[in-house]
Amino acid sequence: KDIKEFSSESKSTEWLIEDWIEKNTIAFMYGKSNQYKSYVALTIGYYLATGKKLDRFDVNANHQRVLFVATEGLNTLANRYKALEQTYGEVPSKTFGLYTGKTFCWEDEYIDEFIKTIRPSEFGLVIIDSLSASLTNETLNSDSVVRNVISQIKKIRDKAKTTVLVVAHTGKNVSKGMMGSAVLRNDVDDNY
Repeated sequence: KDIKEFSSESKSTEWLIEDWIEKNTIAFMYGKSNQYKSYVALTIGYYLATGKKLDRFDVNANHQRVLFVATEGLNTLANRYKALEQTYGEVPSKTFGLYTGKTFCWEDEYIDEFIKTIRPSEFGLVIIDSLSASLTNETLNSDSVVRNVISQIKKIRDKAKTTVLVVAHTGKNVSKGMMGSAVLRNDVDDNY
């Protein structure tokens, strides 16, 4: 296709949260341990589920349903969520879900069943918290393991027609960013 023809067809960006998270993409949010990543992810989910403006940033007005997949920190999740509601108000019923199915993993059969369970287009955002806890005996330093994980995340994004936000950790050297293979940083849409 001629580049001029292609560029004349350009579309405006469709945002879940203006200038933060684009619709139908993959985003990674990462930081050191115990730095409130889960709470920030819950907050992002809260604003999407309520449709409230996040500071000065517009939120997709369609009150996106959100699914939170807690692969770690399930024991403290209820208290974190209650703190959100006490501070900002209640979330409308059935707009913010917690995945309570089988233990989450990245195997093909599991991801295919997970997508069927959540049904395409049902959720505007799926939050997976955290990447390292979602692995069993694998390591994030393995390029092949990370390529499989990225492939499965893309499958969730594409088949479930959703945005996927993955919570991750930094490595020992924080200045190097996200823990694990460089494939993580190279093969996703956004890193925060």
